Amino acid sequence: MTVNGDVTVDLDAVRAAIARQAERVTEGIDDMDRYRAAQVADESHREVTGPLLPGSGASGVPAPR
Repeated sequence: MTVNGDVTVDLDAVRAAIARQAERVTEGIDDMDRYRAAQVADESHREVTGPLLPGSGASGVPAPR
């Protein structure tokens, strides 16, 4: 597939990368409050900026179709 006439995109490679990433799960993301607390527990990271969303849907890698 060519995008804007300049870049060729290997859609099979993109789909394979999506499938690989969809299988990777970060431990603890099902309980975002506990996960966030663990990530900011040390004294060098006290404040969180920006929203913290669950690791699926819009904030994660969707499953390939």
